This record gives sequence, structure tokens and C-alpha cells, in this order.
Amino acid sequence: MALALNLGIAVAEVMGGTISGSLALIADAAHNLSDAGSVLVSYIAWRIAQRVANERLTFGYARAETVGALINLTTLIMIGLYLLWEAGSRFLEPVEVVPTTVLIVGVIALIEDLLAAWVLRKDLGSLNVRSTFLHMIADALGTVAVIASGMAIMIWGPSASWVDPAVTALIAVYVLVHGSTEIRESIAVLMDSAPKGFDHAGLVRHLRAADGVVDVHHLHVCRSAKAGRR
Repeated sequence: MALALNLGIAVAEVMGGTISGSLALIADAAHNLSDAGSVLVSYIAWRIAQRVANERLTFGYARAETVGALINLTTLIMIGLYLLWEAGSRFLEPVEVVPTTVLIVGVIALIEDLLAAWVLRKDLGSLNVRSTFLHMIADALGTVAVIASGMAIMIWGPSASWVDPAVTALIAVYVLVHGSTEIRESIAVLMDSAPKGFDHAGLVRHLRAADGVVDVHHLHVCRSAKAGRR
């Protein structure tokens, strides 16, 4: 459902952006297209993660979801950088925007963004699903900004055309901030990093104090691909 919704949004926004001349709408379409890809990657990773452990992969396939999250977030960051570049170009060479088309397509896209996020809300404990859910939320906020830019141009006229690339830049910054935060978590899981704030020395003392324990050597602690699990 989320995949179908995002593909529908992307098609509608590309058409609307081309007709209206709105870079913000096309930028949001590019983001939604990446979301469609991220949903597909998340689904494939989830299916792989359901496989049982075997002699070759004794820990199972759970890390496939973390790999999926890393792919999605890397793509998200690349799109954020591209949008910043495009916004800068539009500031230098402004293009007239048709606000009515921006508003109509923007409202339709916002409804579909919220529906896609609602579909994915049930399993936010997984880094894989959470990365995709963040794509949806970023899209919804970006679409709100696109609608606001259309309203501004409708009220103030062509003199407000700078609002369109400005909104595009804001979407890009939001995408980069959230993408970089989540990608650090994915990398930490793949690197078998201990949970943030973990008291390594305290656990060693606790284990050594247990009856029958002579000493503790080579203690290894890592976080799970499922949020909150250790």
C-alpha cells in the first residue's frame, strides 16, 4: 500500500511540477520516488530477515533489515544534496510558478503521504521500517511546505517566486538532518557497537561478583537491529 501510494504521489507531482513550473513540487516528487524505492528495499529486507538461521549464517538474517535501512538513508542523503544544488540554481535563475496547480497537487500528495505513514506506523521498533517511516514523515512535512509556497505565490504574485527554491532548500536541510541522524544508528548496529551510555565496567563488576565466577574475559556487547533490544 505504501509503495503504491508513493508511486502515485511521484507521478502526480512530476506532472504538476512540469505544468506549474514549481521546482519545490518536482523536488517533493523526487523525494517520494526515493520513498517508493525505500519501501521496496524495506520490504525485500524484511522478507530476507524472516529466514531461519543456518550453518553459514548462524545468527540468522536479521541484519538484512539494517542493510536495507542503510541503503534507504544513503539514498535520502544523496537526494537532499541534489535538492540543495537545484534550489541554489533556481535562486540564480528564477522561474515563474503557477500556484493553483501547486496547491491542488500538494493537497493530494499530503493526503497520500499521511496514509503511507499510517500504514507503516505499526512496526517502528525496526530500524528498517523506521527509516522508511521517516521518509514518509519528511515527505508530509515537505508537502506542507510546498503547499505554503503555492499559497505565498498566489497571495503575493510572481515577486514571491523566491519562496519556491527557499522551500526546496528547507526540505533538503530537513532530509539531510534526519537522514544523517538515522544513518549513524544503522552504522552502529552493523559495527556491533554497544548501546549508547552502556556501563561496560559496571557489568564486568556485576558478573565478577556473582557466585562461582572466577573472572570475566572478552566481554562483548552490541545493540540489535530492533530498537530498544540489547
